[in-house]
Amino acid sequence: MPPALLQLFTPRPTIEFKPPPPREPKPKLTGFGEYVSLFTPRDKLEPLEKVETAKEKKARIRKLKMEKHAQILAERIKSWDPHSNKNATGDAYKTLFVARLSYDVTEEDLRDDFSRYGDVRDVKLIRDNNGKSRGYAFIEFETSQDLKDAFKYADGKPIKGRRILVDVERGRTVPGWKPRKLGGGMGSSRGDDKDRKSKDEDSDRYRSRRDKYRDRDYRDRDRGRRRRSRDRGRRRSRSRERRRH
Repeated sequence: MPPALLQLFTPRPTIEFKPPPPREPKPKLTGFGEYVSLFTPRDKLEPLEKVETAKEKKARIRKLKMEKHAQILAERIKSWDPHSNKNATGDAYKTLFVARLSYDVTEEDLRDDFSRYGDVRDVKLIRDNNGKSRGYAFIEFETSQDLKDAFKYADGKPIKGRRILVDVERGRTVPGWKPRKLGGGMGSSRGDDKDRKSKDEDSDRYRSRRDKYRDRDYRDRDRGRRRRSRDRGRRRSRSRERRRH
């Protein structure tokens, strides 16, 4: 074997032995019993100053806002009288409440759509100070039977792309009824937990109706999106064919 290769297999010298380094002794662990006598007695401690936490501050501010809002609602309820409203319809028992309207809907649109259920006497589309629709209206029919037919068949019908919700007028027909702006209504997002629970129990059928309409709106919206995507795909395919030719 050549000397160069033989040198590769030559064993290395043995490692020199070194004694291990000395270790310091570990300190002896003791308790704090010997320091108890140095503590300040409980009767001599200064009283603790309670600091308000972020959660408590948030709850306090929310409570103050609710109390202030309750006072405002109480003042508004005193001056609220639906029977003295000069802009209301003539007969409350022949009036239909229509909500979730598109902001583009006019009085003529409502009259044309609801005339299929009977003779419409008057249409009151609620608007703000700027003349913009607020999304709900009151429709008065000639007879109570027309009102019943509209209440039965017009619920959930689409008007200008939105499914409406209909109900009887409750301000002048139901004793003690309050609109949502005064803390009432069919919703359950306001008020105390007890009132909210009672409202939830009383408005189960209204919640199911709202969920049904919401699901329908979602389906209509998804259907419109799919239709628009198909139209875009067709236009792209046509443009590609034109480029090829």
